Amino acid sequence: MLFTLKIKHINGFTFLELLIIISITGIISLISYPYLNTLKKDYILYKETSDLLMRLQNARDIAIRDNCVINAVFKTSESKYIIFEDTNNDNSFNTGDRKIIEHILHSDAYMYEASFGTGQNQTKFDQRGSSSHLGHVYFKNSGCKYKGIVVRSLAGNIVIKSSHDGKTWN
Repeated sequence: MLFTLKIKHINGFTFLELLIIISITGIISLISYPYLNTLKKDYILYKETSDLLMRLQNARDIAIRDNCVINAVFKTSESKYIIFEDTNNDNSFNTGDRKIIEHILHSDAYMYEASFGTGQNQTKFDQRGSSSHLGHVYFKNSGCKYKGIVVRSLAGNIVIKSSHDGKTWN
């Protein structure tokens, strides 16, 4: 009885086929990178404005719940804001005031305008949740997209607005 040795033929990719696949993958990556980078910048702008909206609504709720005055001060030169309980009603954060949050924006989004009431850079919510300072905070990313937070009624109604040029808001 003779035993024959059978060698299986292994099918796979040739070196040339692998090189072509790697080249095509690299080309697709190079083409899609700028688009993905733009999406990231747009997402950061969206996230910063959404976070501020949520934090302002939360500040309004705290003012009602704790029967206190909550201020939100916006520092455009530093691209940051601070939300705090103003215990002595002096409209500035100092010792004795309870800090709710202090936030510095991501480097791909910056605050370029904050205007409330008569040119002030802050808004406040009283014990009823009312805002005595109506106005807006505008953000921009490095991709020239614009978002804004608008306090548009004395009842403390806060909304997000968008713009393509920073002048016309919808």
